[in-house]
Amino acid sequence: MGRRFVPGVFWVGMLVCSLFVIASSLKASHPPRRVPDVRGSWNGFVVTADGNLAGLRSLITRQSGRRVAGTSQFFTLETGAVFDGINFSRFGLTLARNDLLVGTGVARSGRVIIRGGLETYSATPPAIPFQTSLSYDSGDAGIMYPEFQFVRSQGRSRRIGGLLLRPFPGDDSTDISGVLEGFDPTFGGTARIVIFPRDDRGYFSGRLELFPPGEAAKISWPLLGTASEQGRVIWISQGPGGMMTYDGVFVPAADDESSDSIDGIYRLLLRDGTRFYNAYNYSLSR
Repeated sequence: MGRRFVPGVFWVGMLVCSLFVIASSLKASHPPRRVPDVRGSWNGFVVTADGNLAGLRSLITRQSGRRVAGTSQFFTLETGAVFDGINFSRFGLTLARNDLLVGTGVARSGRVIIRGGLETYSATPPAIPFQTSLSYDSGDAGIMYPEFQFVRSQGRSRRIGGLLLRPFPGDDSTDISGVLEGFDPTFGGTARIVIFPRDDRGYFSGRLELFPPGEAAKISWPLLGTASEQGRVIWISQGPGGMMTYDGVFVPAADDESSDSIDGIYRLLLRDGTRFYNAYNYSLSR
């Protein structure tokens, strides 16, 4: 009986060790955390090397873990004519962190080094503005801050920066079109934000204008926005002098005699490095 007991203990021990090794291997092969799903259409703006504002649209078509593939196009805002493009379709970009994309692509003029900060926003309005998503769901909206360094085989390289928005998906978007107007704490004057109806790409386009007291518009920039079915509102705006991002919530009218409104916080970064962080709580005129 003793001879039967010893082999039994041996094989039980071997089985426990094998299960421990398998479990350790499975744990090591599992990613430490989920990564953001960044696939989809990213549209926005870019300030070119000569200081002019242009349009930028990027399409991220594939994502394998942290590797990302797609294309980008630069176009004139006046005519929509494409004047340059970047191809990173062979998984040229990598999510180095959950909030940072880095990599390389190929443009008409040569190789491009790409680096872009990333923010993702859930459809449900948070208690704190600009609280980024922790679920990394494909239904999130996103803001990207790409920087492109064009490396030429001959001549000096050039660096340009942009601002991109990925809209909330689906057709059940809150309608935020209209005019927002009120006191602007940035310059102590008036802010006027015109938002046009949602287009077939899921964006609300518009214009941001900031007027100091008794002066012409100091800022007049194009705007792109998105709104979720739950009422979260995200928009971006950029010009040669800086950029603005906004995180707010749509508040429906309480009765027939009152108006809808959008309440939220904006972040404004000017070209000289000056930063503003304040509230825009405005009634929405249809």
